[in-house]
Amino acid sequence: METPGVSDDEEFFDAFETTMQLKLNLSNIDIETKSLDSLSVAESEPKQIENSHSPLYDSTPQIFLSDYSTYNSLSHKDPDLSKSNISTPSIKNLIKKHHKDYFEFADAEQIQEIDLDSNTSNKILVLKFSPDGRFLAISGQNPEIKLYEVYRQRVHGPQNLFYDVPYNVMIGHTLPVLDISWSQSSTYFLSASEDWNVFLWSIANSTSVLQFKHPNTVSCVCFHPFNANHFLSGCHDKTVRIWNIPNYTVVCSAEAPEIITAGSFTPNGDLILLGLLHGQCLVYEPQFEEEKLNLLTQINCKNSRGRKSMGRRVTGFDFLDEQQALITTNDSRMRLYNLKDFTLKQKYKGLVNEKFPIKSTFSHNLMHAVSGSENGCIYVWNTYCTWAPKINPIFSRKKNFKNYSYECFPASNTRALCSAIFAPDKVVKEVQTRNKSSKSDHIVSHIVVVACEGKLKIFYNQFKIMTW
Repeated sequence: METPGVSDDEEFFDAFETTMQLKLNLSNIDIETKSLDSLSVAESEPKQIENSHSPLYDSTPQIFLSDYSTYNSLSHKDPDLSKSNISTPSIKNLIKKHHKDYFEFADAEQIQEIDLDSNTSNKILVLKFSPDGRFLAISGQNPEIKLYEVYRQRVHGPQNLFYDVPYNVMIGHTLPVLDISWSQSSTYFLSASEDWNVFLWSIANSTSVLQFKHPNTVSCVCFHPFNANHFLSGCHDKTVRIWNIPNYTVVCSAEAPEIITAGSFTPNGDLILLGLLHGQCLVYEPQFEEEKLNLLTQINCKNSRGRKSMGRRVTGFDFLDEQQALITTNDSRMRLYNLKDFTLKQKYKGLVNEKFPIKSTFSHNLMHAVSGSENGCIYVWNTYCTWAPKINPIFSRKKNFKNYSYECFPASNTRALCSAIFAPDKVVKEVQTRNKSSKSDHIVSHIVVVACEGKLKIFYNQFKIMTW
């Protein structure tokens, strides 16, 4: 059953708004040519089985990042904190706000910068923290997967968030990596790639533990939140598969009407969300005992009018809670849906996301959402718009779920692709504890991790403690 789309009134001026918003972005983002660069195993393990090798299927055309270029591998080095590049450039003069009465991230400062890839043309597409907050997995057009460990020693004075050299470098994929999913133990993770493979990795090894072959590009992968022996994969052959890791078999599968571009379990594991090539989102209910997937409904994540009414690729999912899903699409929109009645709660606008699989995430306190962009900027929205328009929406015909309330700041002095995520709660608390032990007079409220032009940049949004 297809969920009815939003009303015509909701999208009456959307085509016009898209053009005006683009002009506004260009005027707001053309910031002075200041360069930020110059500014100063806890879970029960899956059964160990031998790697099976099944024959590949006939090749079919790929539509993703086939412009992959040669990469340079990094050498393994012991962590050396003497190389830490600690600086505190403020973005106060660079940040812009739109439809907000006050700034919330004007005091953000760049704390650390790490060189990820000497070839800056390689796009970073995936940033994923482990559930325990210890590791950050990074990959993209360079098929290596790098693990960076959060620095945990507590010493006096300012510190970096990560060690400057990777904890481990996973080598196995031959084409760009499109998705990564961690197990709840933070001991294993899965990677999906254009090379038609899903690899299972252990954080202690630089080579994969298991290989799961597919008939085409694998665009998404996700561990079951409570059963580490199962995971889902979405493939360009229009099939979603639920795999049993110890048995190395497909438990159940379902065929979608179009190419699958994103997929995830909900946090409670009761539902599966599948994003398709033209903005559709399929909602499945997995039944493992009966080994089948029941299609519940379809959500149309697209405009009902205008040049984007045909729908654009779904690029990622994040969850506000078990009943609210954030869906990112290549029409430069993010939409928050209620999974009880499948209604649209918020539509976030402002970023530029039309070509790459940019994913958006919520902050650790669920008060904000962040996204990278294709114009070199990072955008941060309030989860629910707090701005009161001067004209009553009854007369302006604007719907109250349209969220233009954001702040943005440049992560690069060029219009390059930027990926961004918020650090999880455990990492923020670790930094807060570190600051307290060093008797710092600042408190960190948010940590934004940005990958852009072959570099990893860490921003602390921190406030000075006022004494009365």
